[in-house]
Amino acid sequence: MTSAIHEILPLELIERILSICEPLDVATFGQTSRFFRTLVYQTTDQHLWRSLYLSQPFDDPRSCVSFLGEPRSIVDWKPELQNIIRTRSVIAHERIAVCHPDERCIVLETLLNIVCNVPSSPHPSTSDLSQNLLWVAAVLRDGTFLHHDERTFSAEDQQLRARLHTYFGLTLIETQISSGLRTNFRAYVYDQRHYSWLNHFGPFRMDGSGRVNWIHMRAIHHVISMHVVDLGDNDEFIFAVFPMSLPFCQPIIPEGMDLDQEQDWAGVAGYWSCNYCFIPHYLFMGEYNTTKESTQLMCYSVYNVCAPGCSNTEISLIIS
Repeated sequence: MTSAIHEILPLELIERILSICEPLDVATFGQTSRFFRTLVYQTTDQHLWRSLYLSQPFDDPRSCVSFLGEPRSIVDWKPELQNIIRTRSVIAHERIAVCHPDERCIVLETLLNIVCNVPSSPHPSTSDLSQNLLWVAAVLRDGTFLHHDERTFSAEDQQLRARLHTYFGLTLIETQISSGLRTNFRAYVYDQRHYSWLNHFGPFRMDGSGRVNWIHMRAIHHVISMHVVDLGDNDEFIFAVFPMSLPFCQPIIPEGMDLDQEQDWAGVAGYWSCNYCFIPHYLFMGEYNTTKESTQLMCYSVYNVCAPGCSNTEISLIIS
């Protein structure tokens, strides 16, 4: 008479075997019987799912902090790992277009959750990079997911993906002149219709809420990045690591620093490494702003900042 495997092997040994398996295989195993479905999906003990999560190439969530250094209060191992595996599958098989809208949002939020919760680093020049960031960089390496036709995306999905893209940095597609993306991003940044009192003349949403407009931020990020990352005609682009790319999402918290007591918690004091990018004003004046009203506004704004002492006559001559 044949006995079931759980009648032969101790439950602890079965869990140990499952904990070193691929999560998709564990899910398949859970469909083989009612007993194993209960073991995999319906147990109140998260030991198995915690072991499965920690066997993956990710940072331990218990050691992760937000961009502001705030630790995670709770980790729900099973749903978080399930979302990650589903996200990996969607991106690997380029299924983002056929995802249910709610699932598409979950995929984007999962990637952002991975990026925005990583272990802190004690020094900016450390080589101890976050496993979370390395995983996301590998999954999104060709940039296809970040450039998929977004006409089927909801407005909020577009914001989520633009935010993820801003954190990620430049993609191979963006660096290719034939893609036309550089022109599109420049047109967005230099179009005066995207600046008004409603968004405080900055990269914020036009509803007056003060929320970041990540579509605007992505465009600004690209324009500046293409100045910082100087690629020659024959240079091969793999993944540009520079101070506006994914590895720099890792927060820097020196050893022994107590964020509750630290006055300079953001690390503003000290020496800074800066890049300076100058606006090509001809793009404001003509190429992306063709109406008389937008040109007058831009001319007045530019010269009011650059030469606040000039007279009204001089300004009128400039505008005319």
